[in-house]
Amino acid sequence: MAAKIRISMSLKPDLVKRVDRLAKLEGLSRSSMTAQLLLDALEQQEMAIKATSDPVLMNAIARVMTEPGMMRAMFSGLRSELTDDQFQLFSRYTEGLAAAVEKQTPGFRKVARGPR
Repeated sequence: MAAKIRISMSLKPDLVKRVDRLAKLEGLSRSSMTAQLLLDALEQQEMAIKATSDPVLMNAIARVMTEPGMMRAMFSGLRSELTDDQFQLFSRYTEGLAAAVEKQTPGFRKVARGPR
């Protein structure tokens, strides 16, 4: 195992409480939990960067999110399979994905949501 480097961080108290609560649930120290959360976030961000740098994949994502009815059909199909909490997480995740797509495809949200 590679040597660890000790660092110092300043965090808001509510964030520390959340990390501590999760660490307790997972049976980890605050340091281990923070390292795991940071690693998970880095991997997710790296995956998002990789996905958004692939023009074919970006086109597919933009198409799914902009073609009339595709997102509605996806949400409708999954709604019955998810708990309310799962559905809320899924909704927030797809909003994050939409933000990533918008960086690569400016104006796609207007097309995806249609006229108001």
